[in-house]
Amino acid sequence: AARAPVGGAPASPASPGLDATGLRAAWDDVLAAVKSRKRTAHAQLADAQVASVTGGTLVLAFQHAPILRQFQASTGPDVLREALQEALGAQLALTCVLHESLGAHAHPGPAGRAAGAPQSPRVEPDFAPGDEAVPDDPDAPPEAPTARGEDAALELVRTQLGGRVVSSSGDA
Repeated sequence: AARAPVGGAPASPASPGLDATGLRAAWDDVLAAVKSRKRTAHAQLADAQVASVTGGTLVLAFQHAPILRQFQASTGPDVLREALQEALGAQLALTCVLHESLGAHAHPGPAGRAAGAPQSPRVEPDFAPGDEAVPDDPDAPPEAPTARGEDAALELVRTQLGGRVVSSSGDA
């Protein structure tokens, strides 16, 4: 299939009038087409939601930065564009963002939110700064031992060498 710009796309009733609401309604069909092409892209898209469709550009909001990076670094965007063409006859450019960036890209939904309204509370709790961090960072400094000095030495004698402390200069 030849790629044509949005304006020159093969005439399809879905493409020119496609908006975020219409795409959300047909999203399961798009995901099925993605899954038939590449399962990893399908799994990554489970972390995303349709934020907006404006001027021939689909904005997808991902919940987690690592999944967003994996999706963009793979063939995921190409697979999604092919699936959009197959399922809806739509040729859209793709922009992927973290959902906290939605304020600049989202448009009010059918709930009637004003454009300047704060982000919906249901989006904010799903992500906190640091969620994208690896839990066990191999470069992180080791935790400081709880015991220090002579106490640490005595603890090592007990736990590592199997010894028993009979007396210490600090004992009375």
